[in-house]
Amino acid sequence: MRHPWPLGTLVLKTNSEPRDGHQNGSPGTITHAPEQISKLTGTHYIKPFPPHVTVWFYFVEWHDAIGIPVGTMSSKLQPYSVH
Repeated sequence: MRHPWPLGTLVLKTNSEPRDGHQNGSPGTITHAPEQISKLTGTHYIKPFPPHVTVWFYFVEWHDAIGIPVGTMSSKLQPYSVH
């Protein structure tokens, strides 16, 4: 299965937890896709979710911290566009 969002996709943080460094509404850009992560680490990110739910792991550069990619699950991201 192919990941849903390509590199460069603009995203907003959603479903944040108190310990997350960025809270709901924080804008960022996807900088690494799951295929690239698995090639770098030799593994795929796996977290227990119900079988009908697919969650991808992305690296996102938050717009207030350019140059510092942070690993984030797709369940905590929402794509958006600038008009």
